[in-house]
Amino acid sequence: MRWTGHDAGTIVRALAAAIPLIPLLRTAGRRVHLRARDQAQANRDVAAHLAERLNVGGAMLRILFGHLEDDMSGVRDRIDRAYAATVARNMTFARSAVVLGTFSAIGVGVVYLVAGWWASAGSLSVGSIVALAGLVSLAYSPITTLATSGINLGGGLVAFERVYDLLDFPAAVDDPANPVRFERPALSMQFASVSFRHPGPRDAVPESLLDEDAGDDDAKDGWALQDISFATIPGGTTAIVGATGAGKSTVAALICRLYDPTEGAVLLDGVDLRRLVQEDLHRAVGMVTQDAHLLNDTLAANLRLAEPDASDDDLRAACDQAALSDVIDRLPDGLETMMGDRGYRLSGGERQRVALARVLLAGPDVIVLDEATAHLDTATERAITAALEVGLRTRTRIVIAHRLSTIVSADLILVMDHGRVVESGTHGALLASGPRYRRLYAAADHNDSRVDARGDN
Repeated sequence: MRWTGHDAGTIVRALAAAIPLIPLLRTAGRRVHLRARDQAQANRDVAAHLAERLNVGGAMLRILFGHLEDDMSGVRDRIDRAYAATVARNMTFARSAVVLGTFSAIGVGVVYLVAGWWASAGSLSVGSIVALAGLVSLAYSPITTLATSGINLGGGLVAFERVYDLLDFPAAVDDPANPVRFERPALSMQFASVSFRHPGPRDAVPESLLDEDAGDDDAKDGWALQDISFATIPGGTTAIVGATGAGKSTVAALICRLYDPTEGAVLLDGVDLRRLVQEDLHRAVGMVTQDAHLLNDTLAANLRLAEPDASDDDLRAACDQAALSDVIDRLPDGLETMMGDRGYRLSGGERQRVALARVLLAGPDVIVLDEATAHLDTATERAITAALEVGLRTRTRIVIAHRLSTIVSADLILVMDHGRVVESGTHGALLASGPRYRRLYAAADHNDSRVDARGDN
């Protein structure tokens, strides 16, 4: 068959019918993308809601407080929203596919219309018309397939967008380009005119992960710390006390560089923490937090988070110092016993002793104990305190405590109030000249007398 100018013109006209597809494809792609975002958000809400309520702590709350039907209603509402979002995305995609198929059919129709006009004039044969229609169909098929795949791929990339947003989001704490190396052991921590305020939501997470009602950066909290300056006693104990919300745990977080100060500097042996490699810092500075978090793994694996190459003998030595040996002997598989979700097999006091053993195994030069004995009975607390006095006698200790009876022998006591250090000195000096410390000590002494008979939680 010989091609003529009419044939080429017919093909061009048929393919030109695809030009309106371009804006339609972009619009369809945007709509599918938005529906995919809504679907991802709804699915994430369902997963987070279920994970929060189906773990050990969440299930216990529902058992203790009841109202299970109300809770299940919340689950159903979220599942309904996820279902509606999924249907909306699929319907949008289906409508896009229908539009693409319609324009493909229109293109073939253009061929038959124009070519039929020419055939009636005798300038084109019936065979040519059929051949042209077949060629146009072949041309539209990959265009339609690619367009449909592109729309579907655009919706699927929503999940990757969140991953990329997280990967590209600047870290709140990062290693310096030219770090300073320091030799262990580290001796002292210093706070030099440190002030700190917590970042706003848009400084803490990517925009795509924020809820619509997350607020703006201008709505940041006030100052958590204001103009804090002190130096710990090298190889000694520095205690930080104060009422709830005074800023004690924030000081501990800055010592471990979980945050950087907004103003001023935190120094380790005179070196700003921001000039150190984080791995070096965390080998030199260890911390036991109020919430002793355990993984759903064996006790040995939880301890080896601090020192992956530790032998079983090393583990048992650290457990002996943390008064944990009796617990290990009671467990069915000893060190290889699974701890369960958040360590539910152990009591609160036992979990805290595991956290103590873990930091002792790591062997840091500076150790921060943030309410590390809060869940222990007085007898166990005294036994562990005595053991720590031996195990940590060459290390610098920073102790945050509500029970002031545990820190009367500290080399330096800092009294905090509303983010400031308002009094400092030894126990005797503060009792003589520190009105806030006297009030705290009197209240703590009264409370301690009531918990002496309390068992380990």
